[in-house]
Amino acid sequence: MRQDEKRLRSEQESFTTIMNKDLQCKDCMFRWDDSENYLLTKCCDVYNVDGEEQVKPDGIYVGKPCEYYEPEEE
Repeated sequence: MRQDEKRLRSEQESFTTIMNKDLQCKDCMFRWDDSENYLLTKCCDVYNVDGEEQVKPDGIYVGKPCEYYEPEEE
């Protein structure tokens, strides 16, 4: 039981929230502001079309490029 408790504690301490700043989305013109609500990381103007809530493909969260990525103009 002691080993299980150590493993659980280790996993809990290693959890981090993924936000746009951690993804290719960090400077994409389609991203939603997730600075106050991290749940908005999963959506953007491209994947939330016509009010239908769709989410970004899982690949984006593991570093795969987004086919709709468009950097903001400075």
